[in-house]
Amino acid sequence: MNAWTHVNCCKTIGCRLFGVANSARYLHIGRNCRCPECGYYFPFISPGSLSAFSHQSNHHYAGVMLCCPGCGQTDALVRHGQNAAGKQRWRCQACARTFTHYAGPVAWDEKLTPLREAIATGTSFRLVYQDSQLISRALSRLAFLAGLEQVHSSLASLNVEFSTTAFTVGFNGGENRLYLIVTADNKTGRVIALSTNYMALNQGIGQEWRYPSLPGEKQSTQSVIRQVFDKDRIIKQRPLLFDVAYGVAELKRDDAGVVVKPVIAAYRHFALVHALTHKRVLSVQHWLAHECFLYGACLMANRHDVVSQRSRIGFVYERGTRDDTQRLRSDTVVSSIIWRDSWRCYSQRHYEMAVCHLTGNPGNAAFLHATLQPAKAFQSWLAMHPVWPQLNRLAPRNVVALLEYLAAEYNRER
Repeated sequence: MNAWTHVNCCKTIGCRLFGVANSARYLHIGRNCRCPECGYYFPFISPGSLSAFSHQSNHHYAGVMLCCPGCGQTDALVRHGQNAAGKQRWRCQACARTFTHYAGPVAWDEKLTPLREAIATGTSFRLVYQDSQLISRALSRLAFLAGLEQVHSSLASLNVEFSTTAFTVGFNGGENRLYLIVTADNKTGRVIALSTNYMALNQGIGQEWRYPSLPGEKQSTQSVIRQVFDKDRIIKQRPLLFDVAYGVAELKRDDAGVVVKPVIAAYRHFALVHALTHKRVLSVQHWLAHECFLYGACLMANRHDVVSQRSRIGFVYERGTRDDTQRLRSDTVVSSIIWRDSWRCYSQRHYEMAVCHLTGNPGNAAFLHATLQPAKAFQSWLAMHPVWPQLNRLAPRNVVALLEYLAAEYNRER
């Protein structure tokens, strides 16, 4: 999951160079590359920054994925005895690193009960722990246990649909925001994975891959068709296609971490979703919020399944509540601002939806199943949670840990 040699390649389905990384035939134009076969451009992503971000971000998933925490290998692992507690140790033959895989159920630590109760009621964490370091350590422990809990989550069927949306959460009690990506199982509503673009240590992240705290892009709130065209215009105006601007994200001087560009978090996010689910499903339909780097990251994480048509990807806009007793009006619009994207649009008096299938050959019924509501439901739940005002005042390290725990709490209610 941490090997990123595949990211810099043509992303045009059907092109002979699709998925072929670092081909000598690619034409490098600044930080973009042009594929000589299909003529389309794709941005260059830093494998080093991706690896550094992924290594740290996967810390709380040690019990979910049996892979080397150093190089991400899964096929080079051999058993390497046991630790003092009798847990299985492993050795990676690729990089010689040894580690313990904490697989199986882990009992919740009773010492964390007061913190869990404070989270549930929105009580100040200072009433539980006087020392901020103790708060950070306890939240980190909760996040670790939440990651372990994820290994036992179940999917509703072998043919699943996932929805992915992105929004921002505050930190340090000011205008600062973190970019949050959430993927949910559409049938159960459970959160499969969430990712932010904060990393606790900045080692390995090139300066050009750190988020520069730009003023937020203004989004249209009008009809979904208008939103499609407005979003494409915004993407085209960016210095690079994936350089989304979402506002201020400045860290304090004593914070050793780094806020990375969301594209880095997106690639790690979909690699995580794939690692958590691909052995338990036969086919996956991904519905994504309209953002080009979400598509690129999802496509690369599922590139082999896309070719075999086990995985399909589409953009979705949705507004209002559908009345299943009423007929849907349908239309098709094409946006040629960046690519020639064809959108199928449906509407009722109080409902609109626009769907753009990016891979696969879906039937008409597949369009009507498109929705981002399961992922957006977590966003709504989070904003109504008693701990939400306190979450926005925490340091970003603690925000990330608390979000991991809250996702596990949310899933237990599904």
